[in-house]
Amino acid sequence: MKKILLVLAFLSVGAQANVTATQDTTSLTCKVARANVQRNGYEHYTINGQPRPPQYISYYYDDKQCGPDEYGVQAWAPTKDANHCPIGIVCVVKSRTNLFN
Repeated sequence: MKKILLVLAFLSVGAQANVTATQDTTSLTCKVARANVQRNGYEHYTINGQPRPPQYISYYYDDKQCGPDEYGVQAWAPTKDANHCPIGIVCVVKSRTNLFN
C-alpha cells in the first residue's frame, strides 16, 4: 500500500511540474507561439483569462496527434500582440452528434 501511495505522489508531482512548465500565451508574440507549435509538433500553453482561473491547453500542428475518437479544429489564443492568434489545432472528442467530422 505504501508503494502505491508513493507512486501516486510521484506521478502527481510530475504532472504538476508539467503544467507549471507551460508558457503563458500572453507573454509571447503570435509569430513565436505559432513557431513553437510548428517546430515541436505541439505545445502546452497557459491562457490566463481574467477573471477565470488559468487554462492549460495543448495545441498541435496537425490532427495526426489526435486520438482515433478525436478530430482537430483550429484554435486561437490571446498573445502579446494579437487578441486572437491562430496558434494551432486542438483535438476534440467525437460525439454521437458530430460523427461525420
